[in-house]
Amino acid sequence: MIECKVEGNIIISNNERVVLAEHPQNAYYREEQGLYIVLYPYYAHNEMNQYHNLCCIDRSGNIKWIAELPSTDADSYVSIKLTDNTICANSFSSYYCIIDVDSGRILEKRLA
Repeated sequence: MIECKVEGNIIISNNERVVLAEHPQNAYYREEQGLYIVLYPYYAHNEMNQYHNLCCIDRSGNIKWIAELPSTDADSYVSIKLTDNTICANSFSSYYCIIDVDSGRILEKRLA
């Protein structure tokens, strides 16, 4: 996994550029799969409800999956760290989640 450079709404990795509709907070490139894991800023959504701000996209910007959120309350992800097979994510409502990198499904969750 390679952390990408973000310039406005453009993700840059290995001389590739992906233009997004919104400005991401950060992004990682899964080189073997040719996919990007993208986290949008939790504060970019002004309403107090669920904001699904963690997703996986291909090189054309097409969404492959959108990550599940840990609760049904107002929530979004505020930070992520990636391993080869999982995403470790912290949510606004204080959940620590381990998310499957291939599907966006929560494998484990607990209040932090």
